[in-house]
Amino acid sequence: MGKRLRFKLDGLSAYIELLRIDMLEKSQQHGINHHATLLASQELDYYILLYQRMAKKEL
Repeated sequence: MGKRLRFKLDGLSAYIELLRIDMLEKSQQHGINHHATLLASQELDYYILLYQRMAKKEL
């Protein structure tokens, strides 16, 4: 189970990085208080929390 979870964590980590880049681009284009930026930030927060929960299970 450890290897399978590690693979999922690695994929999730890569997805989080894409979301982070997307959020930064939106903040540069529209500003940090724009609706699109805030939605991107919320999505990023969700997946970071999911990653943390999954990583904790692996320990």
